[in-house]
Amino acid sequence: MLSPQEALDNEHVRAAQLLASVDFPGLDKPAPVAVTPIRMSKTPPTIRHRAPLLGEHTDSILKELGYGEAAIARFRSERVI
Repeated sequence: MLSPQEALDNEHVRAAQLLASVDFPGLDKPAPVAVTPIRMSKTPPTIRHRAPLLGEHTDSILKELGYGEAAIARFRSERVI
């Protein structure tokens, strides 16, 4: 049984390229992220972006749904979002 850190440092995990390093806000160093274990020659797996922070896309989603700046500000002031 390996500890989480031992698993991250394991030579077999590294050789199999099961983890990718991704920059994440608030961390001193890149975070290890699991990649898909399925490899296809013509469509290799990639990590396009990091996971969002809580509420990071709230404004853009609400705007896409048709809410304006005033409505979004009201939601914030009323602690709806």
